[in-house]
Amino acid sequence: MGLDEGYIYVLSNPAFPGVLKIGKTRNDPFDRARQLHSTGVPVPFRVEAAVRVMDMSLVERELHAHFHDTRLSNNREFFRADLKEVLSRLIEYARVSADSPHIEEQPRSAPPESARHPGWYGKAVELRWIHGTHPRRIADELRLDPLVVESCVSNFRPHLVRHPKYGEGIFELSSGEGQARVVRVKFDRYGAVAVNPNEERLTLVTII
Repeated sequence: MGLDEGYIYVLSNPAFPGVLKIGKTRNDPFDRARQLHSTGVPVPFRVEAAVRVMDMSLVERELHAHFHDTRLSNNREFFRADLKEVLSRLIEYARVSADSPHIEEQPRSAPPESARHPGWYGKAVELRWIHGTHPRRIADELRLDPLVVESCVSNFRPHLVRHPKYGEGIFELSSGEGQARVVRVKFDRYGAVAVNPNEERLTLVTII
Protein backbone atom coordinates (compact mmCIF):
# COMPACT_ATOMS: atom_id res chain seq x y z
CA MET A 1 0.00 0.00 0.00
CA GLY A 2 1.27 3.48 -0.86
CA LEU A 3 2.29 5.77 1.97
CA ASP A 4 -0.22 8.43 0.89
CA GLU A 5 -3.00 6.22 -0.43
CA GLY A 6 -6.53 7.53 0.00
CA TYR A 7 -9.53 9.08 -1.75
CA ILE A 8 -9.94 12.22 -3.80
CA TYR A 9 -13.54 13.36 -3.53
CA VAL A 10 -15.70 15.88 -5.39
CA LEU A 11 -18.68 17.25 -3.46
CA SER A 12 -21.54 19.52 -4.41
CA ASN A 13 -24.25 21.19 -2.38
CA PRO A 14 -27.61 22.59 -3.57
CA ALA A 15 -27.04 25.56 -1.26
CA PHE A 16 -23.99 26.53 -3.36
CA PRO A 17 -24.99 25.99 -7.01
CA GLY A 18 -22.09 25.73 -9.41
CA VAL A 19 -19.55 25.29 -6.62
CA LEU A 20 -17.59 22.07 -6.04
CA LYS A 21 -15.41 21.00 -3.14
CA ILE A 22 -12.34 19.02 -4.22
CA GLY A 23 -10.47 17.40 -1.36
CA LYS A 24 -8.79 14.27 -0.02
CA THR A 25 -9.37 11.80 2.82
CA ARG A 26 -8.09 8.45 4.03
CA ASN A 27 -11.54 7.61 5.36
CA ASP A 28 -14.88 6.93 3.68
CA PRO A 29 -15.70 9.96 1.46
CA PHE A 30 -19.37 9.62 2.40
CA ASP A 31 -18.43 10.03 6.07
CA ARG A 32 -16.46 13.12 5.08
CA ALA A 33 -19.50 14.56 3.31
CA ARG A 34 -21.61 13.97 6.42
CA GLN A 35 -18.98 15.66 8.61
CA LEU A 36 -19.20 18.79 6.46
CA HIS A 37 -22.95 19.05 7.00
CA SER A 38 -22.63 21.46 9.94
CA THR A 39 -25.13 23.88 11.43
CA GLY A 40 -23.88 26.52 8.98
CA VAL A 41 -24.84 24.44 5.94
CA PRO A 42 -28.62 24.05 5.42
CA VAL A 43 -28.51 20.82 3.34
CA PRO A 44 -26.10 17.85 3.14
CA PHE A 45 -23.25 17.63 0.66
CA ARG A 46 -23.56 15.20 -2.24
CA VAL A 47 -20.66 12.97 -3.28
CA GLU A 48 -20.33 13.50 -7.02
CA ALA A 49 -17.26 11.28 -7.27
CA ALA A 50 -14.73 9.55 -5.05
CA VAL A 51 -11.64 7.92 -6.51
CA ARG A 52 -9.06 5.84 -4.66
CA VAL A 53 -5.52 6.89 -5.57
CA MET A 54 -2.03 5.85 -4.54
CA ASP A 55 -0.83 9.40 -3.85
CA MET A 56 -3.78 11.52 -2.80
CA SER A 57 -1.70 14.61 -1.91
CA LEU A 58 -0.13 14.66 -5.38
CA VAL A 59 -3.45 14.20 -7.19
CA GLU A 60 -5.12 16.84 -5.03
CA ARG A 61 -2.31 19.33 -5.76
CA GLU A 62 -2.59 18.66 -9.50
CA LEU A 63 -6.35 19.21 -9.45
CA HIS A 64 -6.13 22.36 -7.34
CA ALA A 65 -3.43 23.75 -9.64
CA HIS A 66 -5.42 22.98 -12.78
CA PHE A 67 -8.55 24.69 -11.44
CA HIS A 68 -6.70 27.49 -9.63
CA ASP A 69 -8.45 30.24 -11.60
CA THR A 70 -11.85 28.98 -10.44
CA ARG A 71 -10.91 28.71 -6.75
CA LEU A 72 -13.07 30.87 -4.50
CA SER A 73 -10.44 31.28 -1.77
CA ASN A 74 -6.81 30.17 -1.47
CA ASN A 75 -7.40 28.66 1.97
CA ARG A 76 -10.59 26.81 1.03
CA GLU A 77 -11.13 23.85 -1.30
CA PHE A 78 -14.14 25.29 -3.15
CA PHE A 79 -14.13 25.83 -6.90
CA ARG A 80 -16.64 27.31 -9.34
CA ALA A 81 -15.80 24.68 -11.95
CA ASP A 82 -17.60 22.46 -14.44
CA LEU A 83 -18.32 19.05 -12.94
CA LYS A 84 -17.65 17.08 -16.13
CA GLU A 85 -14.27 18.74 -16.57
CA VAL A 86 -13.35 18.09 -12.94
CA LEU A 87 -14.29 14.41 -13.24
CA SER A 88 -12.35 14.08 -16.49
CA ARG A 89 -9.22 15.54 -14.88
CA LEU A 90 -9.72 13.44 -11.78
CA ILE A 91 -9.76 10.23 -13.81
CA GLU A 92 -6.70 11.39 -15.77
CA TYR A 93 -4.64 12.26 -12.70
CA ALA A 94 -5.79 9.10 -10.88
CA ARG A 95 -4.40 6.97 -13.71
CA VAL A 96 -1.10 8.81 -13.60
CA SER A 97 -0.96 8.14 -9.85
CA ALA A 98 -1.72 4.44 -10.38
CA ASP A 99 1.00 4.08 -13.03
CA SER A 100 3.73 5.81 -11.02
CA PRO A 101 6.90 3.64 -11.01
CA HIS A 102 7.32 3.78 -7.20
CA ILE A 103 4.13 1.77 -6.68
CA GLU A 104 5.47 -1.77 -6.87
CA GLU A 105 2.26 -3.56 -5.87
CA GLN A 106 0.29 -1.97 -8.76
CA PRO A 107 1.09 -3.97 -11.94
CA ARG A 108 0.56 -2.00 -15.16
CA SER A 109 -1.59 -4.75 -16.63
CA ALA A 110 -4.03 -4.77 -13.70
CA PRO A 111 -7.31 -2.83 -13.63
CA PRO A 112 -6.60 0.49 -11.90
CA GLU A 113 -7.75 -0.04 -8.33
CA SER A 114 -7.12 3.67 -7.84
CA ALA A 115 -10.02 4.49 -10.13
CA ARG A 116 -12.67 2.34 -8.49
CA HIS A 117 -15.50 3.79 -6.48
CA PRO A 118 -15.08 3.21 -2.74
CA GLY A 119 -16.92 0.88 -0.40
CA TRP A 120 -20.50 -0.20 -0.54
CA TYR A 121 -21.64 2.55 -2.93
CA GLY A 122 -19.55 1.35 -5.86
CA LYS A 123 -20.51 -2.27 -5.15
CA ALA A 124 -24.20 -1.34 -5.05
CA VAL A 125 -23.96 0.48 -8.39
CA GLU A 126 -22.11 -2.44 -9.97
CA LEU A 127 -24.69 -4.95 -8.74
CA ARG A 128 -27.66 -2.83 -9.80
CA TRP A 129 -26.68 -1.60 -13.24
CA ILE A 130 -24.11 -4.09 -14.49
CA HIS A 131 -25.63 -7.28 -13.08
CA GLY A 132 -29.27 -6.17 -12.78
CA THR A 133 -29.62 -7.14 -9.11
CA HIS A 134 -32.79 -5.94 -7.37
CA PRO A 135 -32.16 -3.20 -4.76
CA ARG A 136 -33.64 -5.30 -1.93
CA ARG A 137 -31.28 -8.14 -2.74
CA ILE A 138 -28.39 -5.66 -2.83
CA ALA A 139 -29.44 -4.41 0.61
CA ASP A 140 -29.48 -7.98 1.95
CA GLU A 141 -26.10 -8.82 0.42
CA LEU A 142 -24.39 -5.66 1.65
CA ARG A 143 -26.35 -5.56 4.94
CA LEU A 144 -27.66 -2.07 4.34
CA ASP A 145 -30.96 -0.29 4.86
CA PRO A 146 -33.10 -0.97 1.72
CA LEU A 147 -34.21 2.67 1.62
CA VAL A 148 -30.57 3.84 1.54
CA VAL A 149 -29.73 1.46 -1.31
CA GLU A 150 -32.87 2.42 -3.25
CA SER A 151 -32.12 6.13 -2.99
CA CYS A 152 -28.52 5.63 -4.16
CA VAL A 153 -29.10 3.36 -7.16
CA SER A 154 -32.58 4.33 -8.34
CA ASN A 155 -31.34 6.94 -10.84
CA PHE A 156 -28.91 5.84 -13.53
CA ARG A 157 -25.68 7.82 -13.84
CA PRO A 158 -23.13 7.12 -16.61
CA HIS A 159 -20.17 5.10 -15.46
CA LEU A 160 -16.85 3.90 -16.77
CA VAL A 161 -16.37 0.12 -16.82
CA ARG A 162 -13.49 -2.20 -17.69
CA HIS A 163 -13.63 -5.30 -19.90
CA PRO A 164 -10.68 -7.74 -19.94
CA LYS A 165 -10.54 -7.75 -23.75
CA TYR A 166 -11.85 -4.35 -24.86
CA GLY A 167 -10.45 -2.20 -22.07
CA GLU A 168 -12.38 0.75 -20.64
CA GLY A 169 -15.66 2.01 -22.03
CA ILE A 170 -18.83 3.92 -21.17
CA PHE A 171 -21.75 1.83 -19.92
CA GLU A 172 -24.76 2.92 -22.04
CA LEU A 173 -27.76 0.67 -21.34
CA SER A 174 -28.81 -2.79 -20.17
CA SER A 175 -31.61 -5.32 -20.49
CA GLY A 176 -32.61 -8.76 -19.25
CA GLU A 177 -31.86 -10.53 -15.99
CA GLY A 178 -29.72 -13.41 -14.77
CA GLN A 179 -27.97 -15.38 -17.51
CA ALA A 180 -29.91 -13.38 -20.12
CA ARG A 181 -28.46 -10.09 -18.87
CA VAL A 182 -26.91 -7.96 -21.64
CA VAL A 183 -25.31 -4.54 -21.30
CA ARG A 184 -24.10 -2.25 -24.06
CA VAL A 185 -20.74 -0.57 -23.58
CA LYS A 186 -19.20 1.97 -25.94
CA PHE A 187 -15.44 1.51 -26.35
CA ASP A 188 -13.26 4.09 -28.11
CA ARG A 189 -11.57 1.47 -30.27
CA TYR A 190 -14.36 -1.05 -30.85
CA GLY A 191 -17.52 1.08 -30.73
CA ALA A 192 -20.69 -0.21 -29.06
CA VAL A 193 -20.39 -3.82 -27.88
CA ALA A 194 -23.05 -6.03 -26.25
CA VAL A 195 -21.62 -7.81 -23.22
CA ASN A 196 -23.02 -10.50 -20.93
CA PRO A 197 -21.63 -9.47 -17.52
CA ASN A 198 -22.29 -12.94 -16.09
CA GLU A 199 -20.05 -14.61 -18.66
CA GLU A 200 -17.50 -11.85 -19.24
CA ARG A 201 -15.78 -10.03 -16.38
CA LEU A 202 -17.06 -6.45 -16.40
CA THR A 203 -16.08 -4.23 -13.48
CA LEU A 204 -16.94 -0.71 -12.42
CA VAL A 205 -14.06 1.77 -12.69
CA THR A 206 -15.81 4.96 -11.63
CA ILE A 207 -19.06 6.87 -11.91
CA ILE A 208 -18.84 9.86 -14.25
